[in-house]
Amino acid sequence: MDREQALINLRDKVKAGGVSINFMDGAMDFSLWCWVSESFFGSMDAALSLHNAVLPGWAWSIYEEDNGEFRAMIGDRSDVKIYQESWAETPARAWLIAILNALIAQEASKTPHRENG
Repeated sequence: MDREQALINLRDKVKAGGVSINFMDGAMDFSLWCWVSESFFGSMDAALSLHNAVLPGWAWSIYEEDNGEFRAMIGDRSDVKIYQESWAETPARAWLIAILNALIAQEASKTPHRENG
């Protein structure tokens, strides 16, 4: 499994609220895994540490929506058109999903496009 697919699988598990996530899937180095896990369980400090480690220089914001969900938005300050957003029941989990979305987008941009035929 390539890194992009591993990140997609991890993001989908986080969105589903599954706790069966582990670092052996290849999405993250073990050195970052503690921050992923702690973010999943609600640590804003861990989400900030992960954000700064994997998306240095990217801006972030988190809002509580009227329905009680949290919306996280992150973006590359060098290009305001490049941003990710997500919603979850905790601010740290919403932020984690947005980070994973950004990493997935970065991996996708590295993949050469194949032509049909």
